[in-house]
Amino acid sequence: NMGSIRRETKKYEEAADFYRQAIIADPHNLEPYNNLSATLVQMGQPQEALEILEPLLIKAPRYVEAHCNYGCALNALGRETDSLLAFYKALE
Repeated sequence: NMGSIRRETKKYEEAADFYRQAIIADPHNLEPYNNLSATLVQMGQPQEALEILEPLLIKAPRYVEAHCNYGCALNALGRETDSLLAFYKALE
């Protein structure tokens, strides 16, 4: 999709815009939320990523990629122990 292409070419703002549009178009599709969170971490906004991921993981507790992105966001905030626990949760 266009968001992923933008993210791969490091056009993070554009990628985030595409993911936000995808969320508006289909708020029940969880993938754009997850992709937006990963993009936000890459943009240096891990706290905003957590705010997206926490409700996402409540809705989909077995969403492995979301747990990984949650771990990355926590790590970016310097919360290494919490980050490791999130990565462990992804492996369960």
